[in-house]
Amino acid sequence: MEQRANELLIDERNRAKDLVIAQENRVKDERMADDAQKENILFEYTNFLAQLLAKDGMTLNGTSSSRFVARFKTLAVLLQLNPNRKSFLIKSLYEANLISGSPTDQLSSEAVIRLDSADLTGLDLGLPEGKPKVEKTTAPAFRWLLFVCYIFIINSVINSVKNIASLPSGEYDALVIIATNLDEVRQNIDDESIISNLQSYRELNHNFDNEITLIINGNVQFKRIIYSPTGLTNQDYDDVRRFADAGLAGVKKAKSTGAKSPLLACFTSGQYPKAKLVTLLAALEATYIPLQVREHTPEAQNNLNRLGFLVDRALPHNDDNYENLIAYARAIELGRAVGRDIGGADPERMTPPRVAEYVQALFAGSSNVTVNIIEGQERFVKEFPLFAAVNRAANSVARHQGWIIELEYKPSEGEIDRTLLFVGKGITYDTGGLDIKAGGHMAGMSYDKCGAANVAGFFKVLSEIKPRGLKVIGMLAVARNSCGEEGYVADEILTTRAGIRIRVGNTDAEGRMVMADPLCYLRELAVNEINPHLFTVATLTGHVIRAYGESYTAVIDNGPARKKHKAEELQEVGEKVGDPFEISTVRREDFDFILDKGEVAEVLQCNDKASSDTPRGHQFPAAFLAKVSGLVKYNIKAKEPLLYTHLDIAGSAGELPRSPTGRPIAALCEMFLAGRIF
Repeated sequence: MEQRANELLIDERNRAKDLVIAQENRVKDERMADDAQKENILFEYTNFLAQLLAKDGMTLNGTSSSRFVARFKTLAVLLQLNPNRKSFLIKSLYEANLISGSPTDQLSSEAVIRLDSADLTGLDLGLPEGKPKVEKTTAPAFRWLLFVCYIFIINSVINSVKNIASLPSGEYDALVIIATNLDEVRQNIDDESIISNLQSYRELNHNFDNEITLIINGNVQFKRIIYSPTGLTNQDYDDVRRFADAGLAGVKKAKSTGAKSPLLACFTSGQYPKAKLVTLLAALEATYIPLQVREHTPEAQNNLNRLGFLVDRALPHNDDNYENLIAYARAIELGRAVGRDIGGADPERMTPPRVAEYVQALFAGSSNVTVNIIEGQERFVKEFPLFAAVNRAANSVARHQGWIIELEYKPSEGEIDRTLLFVGKGITYDTGGLDIKAGGHMAGMSYDKCGAANVAGFFKVLSEIKPRGLKVIGMLAVARNSCGEEGYVADEILTTRAGIRIRVGNTDAEGRMVMADPLCYLRELAVNEINPHLFTVATLTGHVIRAYGESYTAVIDNGPARKKHKAEELQEVGEKVGDPFEISTVRREDFDFILDKGEVAEVLQCNDKASSDTPRGHQFPAAFLAKVSGLVKYNIKAKEPLLYTHLDIAGSAGELPRSPTGRPIAALCEMFLAGRIF
């Protein structure tokens, strides 16, 4: 018995040494490795560490807690987490039920991770071909643990926002003031040193009210004072985006000076009721760090530790109102960050399977959002034939194979009074297909997945806010429009899910193709849902940019939605939160345009010209979607008409090299969620 105990002790010491050696070797290797080698080292280290954990088993029976602490410290080194990020990882694991015990007890650096019920038999760690996989593992998703931390890193600054009732000292290292003029600042700040400094700079700079002013003064309680004016807000063409621009610029300036804990002070006369929300959202946007930076070069990050939000003394103060405002802004920005992560990552980082991986990890711990993956070309051919056609060329490359991701949000209690159904276009890269985008027009097409990305982001908001009475179903049509011998071509005749025969006119019109059958699927569901409203969200046409510019979403209602003024309602709420829309209308000419003139097909998918060279180039695709999905049968004269709204975000989604915008998540939240939480 004593000999057996000694053997166990020796084994435990050896395993502990192995963990330490693995950790030390990885650190040394990383110092020597170039960027191309780092990923390979990470795979090897992940595999090695997973095998060590598999040997141990992941229960506390007969195991010292110090070994679990050692595991977590090793994982923390692997993920290059600072203490703040470590605590958020623990919270995330706890919420996903991957660790047990009290979350508050597990926030210290010496926390014990208890993976009591872990079972990872057969886990694919995503190792390169030729590398051995772990044959027996005991922790569900070791790779998921690696991946989820990068998702939840976006939470750290967002979750640190605090409602501050008065100017503090010491806790914040910069004061960022957003105002239309200095008089608004005087009404809300009593500190004469701040006012006098701003007044002095104003006297010396005649452009004081139109550009950012930075004051660095060690004699005031904030070492940095940043005045970011909105400029004039009373011109006919002004809107609340003046506050967004000022908030974004102000926090970016604070970051550039090295500030880690800025206090944001937004003073407004009340001209724009949502100015504070818009300013706070812009400030949070300034803290966003792209996913691939978080994953590959975390040491290059320059982000904040916390963000304060000063209460406006000129307005009635209610702590609950401000806390609700901050919670609402947090949720919206978390959703927009998800949209940026998916939409902004390059075509290989966000291939269709990796989009699915991200979404699954995102909602792994959610009690209200479920994820269902639809995959396989044979299934697509039967159930989503137009999606299958686009997927044909990419299907021969495993990592590029298309996936449809179905999301569903249901409130945990209460009756449903409204149902929203979304289809998001998720083209991870658009080559144009065999009608190839020549002449440099292919660059930037990795952002063609922003429709699906922002639908996923909206579900993230739902999972945070958990609104009652609302059910939401989403279909992310994620595919790559590749070129190849299996590629679909113009002149092909295809039969849609709704049984309508179409003739392909242009393979570069793949967005409407991948969305049409999922829209038909949602139409089939909608007839049995309560108060349904269907949407398509897509970076669909260049024509919408030519028509409305780069900052505006086109909103197009079908007859039943137009009768209820849904486009006008969305435009109105979008104006309030700085997420603007322009209203377009589907006309009879659009339905005439998509009629096929031959005898074989009913519908022409597209003409052979770019949308920007085609009259009504962003309107007729909405007619196509309504027609081939079968929605035209549920028009204003139908017994049970269905509301359908198409959102073309080609202009508003953003473009390289800047991060995507996350639009129109804020407007959708304001239209459908705000009234359910305030």
